[in-house]
Amino acid sequence: FGMLLWELAFERFPYKDMEMPEITEHVLTKKRESLDFPDGPQEITSGFSNIIVASWNHDPHLRPVIKDLFNDFTMLIDLHGKNSSEIELVTNITDPPSSIPDIKVTVIEDHNEDLYLTSLPQSLKPIIPLEEGINAHRSSERKKAWECFEIHAELGDPKAKYWMGYYLWEGHNGPKDPEKAKKLFKEAADAGVPDAQLRYAFAISKENFQDFIKYLIKAADNGNATAQYNMADMYLKGRLGVEKDEKKGLQYLRLAALKNQPKAIEALKHYDVNAIYV
Repeated sequence: FGMLLWELAFERFPYKDMEMPEITEHVLTKKRESLDFPDGPQEITSGFSNIIVASWNHDPHLRPVIKDLFNDFTMLIDLHGKNSSEIELVTNITDPPSSIPDIKVTVIEDHNEDLYLTSLPQSLKPIIPLEEGINAHRSSERKKAWECFEIHAELGDPKAKYWMGYYLWEGHNGPKDPEKAKKLFKEAADAGVPDAQLRYAFAISKENFQDFIKYLIKAADNGNATAQYNMADMYLKGRLGVEKDEKKGLQYLRLAALKNQPKAIEALKHYDVNAIYV
């Protein structure tokens, strides 16, 4: 998704003058296209750059979810509106009135003057950031990770719902609960979390084939490398009753390889990819 934002911003193909081996090496070393924006409001170009960089983070789990991207873009739109209206506001200033009318102030009694954070007990356990919970999972600190995912899921974070579902599916912090896991996967998938879209697709693959394909496509189109590899495999080999389409299959395979999907990188060796993209 980050590369798509880059294409929209600069209106050109990424890695245009590079061959496939060069692109693979470039991405594997955590390099991407440059972000040389033309002159413009600093806070807007800087904010947009930060969104792109976050969206193509080398670690897929650290990329922002749709909800966060929406909030970031909303803030940029607000900044743009502020910048474009500043000149108009200055030119519309008129002479101040010769006299200022008296203003009556009504005092409203506040019954909430004792409700401040300082009144809370100091023993309250702080909520750790979601990323810290993900790092705890990678360090096999599953109890700490579960507690983090659970509280953030209760607060409505889609990515936390995905992780909580994953723990329930695998039984990482107690008995497995596939039904509850599927429910959480779907909530996160419908909120735009690519990993959840992939997990939900395979969780229901034996129950609802149409929804399996629907969510697999969503995951692939939202940048999940494993979903992209599966879509490539489906089109290249005509699996699951899908008509073979080598061009479409290679497009998905190339996207998956760019994200370091090992099976995709290996499979590309058997195809003349450069001939497809002339």
